[in-house]
Amino acid sequence: MHLPGNQCTVHGYHWPPVRRTVVHHIHPRGMLGPDVAVNRVNICGTGHDTIHTNIHALCLHGPDAPLVGTKAERALALRGYQAWVDAGKPGHPE
Repeated sequence: MHLPGNQCTVHGYHWPPVRRTVVHHIHPRGMLGPDVAVNRVNICGTGHDTIHTNIHALCLHGPDAPLVGTKAERALALRGYQAWVDAGKPGHPE
């Protein structure tokens, strides 16, 4: 899902402005995360890709996986991974 605007929860202000943001599910939908407001954040496409790269690394290597990107990107990936672990690892890992 894409929303207009340039407010990225991960990076904040962008220049040039982001043309649209992506709704990211902190606990990913493919890992059976809920589609509720507290599980959604608006982020830019770059942040979204980086977060999912990190979630994939966490699923393969666990919480000690080397992560990339900004502190905020790494934090959201860890939150999503931990939510999946806490839920019993349902669905398909990223």
